[in-house]
Amino acid sequence: MINKNELILNTVSIFKDKFKNKPDIISLAPGRINIIGEHTDYNLGLAIPTAINRWICVAISKEKGSSIKLYNNNYKFDFNFSLFDEIYKDSSWMNLVRRTFKIFKNEYNLNNSFNIAINSNIPIGCGLSSSTAFTISLINAISKCLSISLSKSEQIILSQKIEKISMKTNGGLLDQFSILMSKKSKLMLIDFQNNGIKYFSQKSLNQSWIVVNSKINRELSNSKYNDRVSECNKGFNFLKEKINIKKYSNLKESILNKYPINDKIINKRIRHVISENNRVKSMYKAFLKHDSTSIGRILFDSHKSLSFDYEVSCKEIDYLIDCSSKIDGWRGGRIIGGGFGGCTINLIENQIIENYSKIINEKYFKRYGIHPDIFPIVFSNGAEVNKYKKNIYNENL
Repeated sequence: MINKNELILNTVSIFKDKFKNKPDIISLAPGRINIIGEHTDYNLGLAIPTAINRWICVAISKEKGSSIKLYNNNYKFDFNFSLFDEIYKDSSWMNLVRRTFKIFKNEYNLNNSFNIAINSNIPIGCGLSSSTAFTISLINAISKCLSISLSKSEQIILSQKIEKISMKTNGGLLDQFSILMSKKSKLMLIDFQNNGIKYFSQKSLNQSWIVVNSKINRELSNSKYNDRVSECNKGFNFLKEKINIKKYSNLKESILNKYPINDKIINKRIRHVISENNRVKSMYKAFLKHDSTSIGRILFDSHKSLSFDYEVSCKEIDYLIDCSSKIDGWRGGRIIGGGFGGCTINLIENQIIENYSKIINEKYFKRYGIHPDIFPIVFSNGAEVNKYKKNIYNENL
């Protein structure tokens, strides 16, 4: 995997090759993992996410006119359009770009042309939040080019607005917070009822965080993701009629025994959210105690809840977790992201990483004919944007 500096240099080189000039701005946004707290953000609960050492890089220059010339290196695709073009109703990355520029045109009087090169080492469509990283990197690049000062709170809300319109998903703010607010070597405990953040250090572990990409891509807008949002709304509205809910994350599973929801499916969804919030609290304590055994167990419990109660896993992901659970040195793991495919996050003893990767690769390929992408991750800073200066990136021109 290329590192951040190599990604930047590669993106700048692509920009110069395409547009015969240097960029004005370099914008970077990382992918993210969510250690624990899945599908709790839009239910005003708790989560512990962080940015990771994979990024989307946007190189951009402002030009005269009203046309946008863009090259996406990951798709090897040139994309040109006008600020006055009609916005199509689809969830493609191209429509996301159109929506972003349309909002800047309407809200900030944007009336310029831009040349843009996009490059990324975040796997696409696998639960590492490549779409939100793409949106935030583009927002930051455009605003910096136009000398528009946006607070992080404004960036979070703007990104969510663009994605909800373009991607047709009704998610919360976990991805935006992770990508914009993360600090290197730190984790965040986020309370989405008030958007409060508590930063804490992960003490040195003898284990590593390993992502396994199943390569089962999912389109959240075409999945059952929005159904889960609706089901939870119905469940919590029922409970609000029975009790005075002041803080969703303080609810206990016993409340469902006292006030059973007369719908088996919705009852299961709410049970996951309540139990997942409690797992977040337990995970926070486990991190503070340097208790990797508990961390692993909580991850595994979360996966079982996501698979059986929230029903957002799939047979390939369940197989990866099942195979992993039989390998000595695997502490725990679970599906991450919106679900219905994508990746697992795993806590693994350092000395067995190579053997773990070999076993998982062989078993998964034998079962599904797919070689999974297996890689370690480390925690990263949030998004950054700077004026392009060749000496910053040690480039020889």
